[in-house]
Amino acid sequence: MREPRGLSSFQAPGCRPANEAAPLVLAQSLRRVFHQGGADIVAVSDASCTIQPGDRIAITGPSGSGKSTLLHLFAGLDQPSAGALSWPALGPRESLRPTQIGVSLQMPGLLPSLTVAENVALPLLLSQAAPEQARAAARRILAEQDLAALADKLPEELSGGQAQRVSLIRALVVRPRLILADEPTGQLDHPTAQHMLDLLLATLGGSASALVIATHDPSIAERLDRVWNMHQGALTGNTNP
Repeated sequence: MREPRGLSSFQAPGCRPANEAAPLVLAQSLRRVFHQGGADIVAVSDASCTIQPGDRIAITGPSGSGKSTLLHLFAGLDQPSAGALSWPALGPRESLRPTQIGVSLQMPGLLPSLTVAENVALPLLLSQAAPEQARAAARRILAEQDLAALADKLPEELSGGQAQRVSLIRALVVRPRLILADEPTGQLDHPTAQHMLDLLLATLGGSASALVIATHDPSIAERLDRVWNMHQGALTGNTNP
């Protein structure tokens, strides 16, 4: 197996702000309420936390506890119903993706008409990389993650676990400051899940990029530096509010 060599060498324009010491995410008393059928569903309730450069955080909790909603808020994909949310080291919400924050959701969301390599290259193209540079970087990171054999396959030819891994690689390829992964090992058996986390942590190495993983798997959570727990929308743990 090829030893991971670190994040892709491509660096998107403006993806390294000057203020490296500031928190990546600062959340204060976040609340997210959904209105369904005349009732209010509280997905996140009074969550306060910070994510610092270099953090390795697991968010645990049962299904429906609010983990995915919290990640969507961190990513700027959703907005809180109340509370304050900012990205001091990353800039305004509209500039977060794809260069500042990489997101891998439970549903991989690969574009069906593009090959695996083309899907992985897409964030680079959106970051104004030259097409040949984007293609080379995509194939390089796939090789580093032991997935070179999938480069020319279409998403419909992948297993669920393979699609999940490709989605995570797509989130990594622009070297984001923050990586948010929602159940990235959910469709993988235990050895494959551990191997994927080995590769992910080796790829991040000693970089200042932060990693936040929402997971049901205690064997994944215990390998990260901090564990936050969610229960009925409430966030507990060493959140450094």
